[in-house]
Amino acid sequence: SPVVKDIKTKLPMDCHLMISEPLKYAKDFAAYVDRIFFHAELFEDDLVGLKKAISEIKKLKVKVGLTVNPDKSIELILPHIKEIDAVLIMSVYAGFGGQKFIPDVIIKIKELRRQGFKKDIVVDGGIDKYTIKLARQAGANVFVSGNSIFGKKDRRKAIRELRDAL
Repeated sequence: SPVVKDIKTKLPMDCHLMISEPLKYAKDFAAYVDRIFFHAELFEDDLVGLKKAISEIKKLKVKVGLTVNPDKSIELILPHIKEIDAVLIMSVYAGFGGQKFIPDVIIKIKELRRQGFKKDIVVDGGIDKYTIKLARQAGANVFVSGNSIFGKKDRRKAIRELRDAL
């Protein structure tokens, strides 16, 4: 949380805890962010634990989102869609920037919408002016983009191109 607490903005802030013990650190981050995401697959064999983790983070007065990696099913999330505020679909495997978008995740986005999930569906990984359209058409409405913005000399232009693609 040292980096997060130094970010000065009036915009809402999300935090994606890509760690094995999200509850251990959630309180530290909740002081500075509006919404905390953690990985549902951490509780793959413990649905009661997942429900408890959602509840514990909500007690911190932040919104809660569940995340799934590209190789994990949204079946982990579906029993909890009424309790959560957002879903983060990873469209690459976390670790380094510049990876290619994994198109199989489009099915997950469509299925969440088909199941009646009306809140934010966030897509993170490989988002560029082409993949942002695919994700949007599937039903995603929030997009995390790193390399296609920060890898460009003119970042304002890069952001404008992403927005124009929508």
